[in-house]
Amino acid sequence: MPTIYEVLEFGQIRKEIAAFAQSDIGRETSSNLVMLSKGELKNELAILDEMMVLNLRYGRLPMMSSTDLSQKVEYAFKGGTLTAEDLEAIAHDVIITGKIVLSIRKREEKFPLLNDKIRQFKSLEQLEAAIHRVVGPDLGILNSASKKLASIRKSITETERKMTIRFQSVIESLRDYMTEAVATIRNGHFVLPIKTAHKGKVSGVIHDISDTGMTTFIEPDWAVESNNAVYVLKIEEREEIQRLLKELSILVAAHGHEVLANNHTIGYLDFVQAKALYAISLDGKIAELSEERAIDIKQARHPLINR
Repeated sequence: MPTIYEVLEFGQIRKEIAAFAQSDIGRETSSNLVMLSKGELKNELAILDEMMVLNLRYGRLPMMSSTDLSQKVEYAFKGGTLTAEDLEAIAHDVIITGKIVLSIRKREEKFPLLNDKIRQFKSLEQLEAAIHRVVGPDLGILNSASKKLASIRKSITETERKMTIRFQSVIESLRDYMTEAVATIRNGHFVLPIKTAHKGKVSGVIHDISDTGMTTFIEPDWAVESNNAVYVLKIEEREEIQRLLKELSILVAAHGHEVLANNHTIGYLDFVQAKALYAISLDGKIAELSEERAIDIKQARHPLINR
């Protein structure tokens, strides 16, 4: 026998509400929507009413694609090192939180239930600032993240600059023996693409041979020391980046419960907004609850039936 959910095609309604959600948790909550008890329903209808008024008068709250942070925070709790992308998602949530709070508090009208919800947000601006002192807009690690990182990268740039000048000079004298008059990189080392028939013209370390066998990639003897220096510097760069990411991961773990609480509050507000937007799209109205065990439906229709 079909369940009440199947008879009412509740699954399709869930999908339509979820389509209005912008966050992972909002979409998941919408997709798992169930019927409520009378006590739960009264509060949910009241906050839905406020959200509908807010959306009709001022537009959507800025959820900005909040992601579910539970796995990231759990990994930090276990001592794992988060990636720059993970950390940016956490910082992004803090920014979303601030925008939501501002959007609700700056309105002339009072939204008591929504204001109660935003008061649940924990202040994590210092965590967001710490992340953005290290992680840049392109998810790269900023030179300014630490003096050591800045120094390492400066040394890499200067060493590679000097090598480029030297290679350009050498290329001019070896142009006739090269398959292409440009230095390239093999195994992390600057090399010259020398015609295999003339590989004896360059003294150095062979790093690779082309598939055709026509080109031999040679690292000149004079470049070995500089190439090795750059190789070591890049290892140091990776180690310093990992140290910075580890420090931030420890900081996330220290504030993990607050991060998750905010993440779920964003998801809940997104879920309520998704319901509000769905209701608005249907020109729907909030039902009035009766103390009597009776249903009085006037000018109502199933939301899946076209007007």
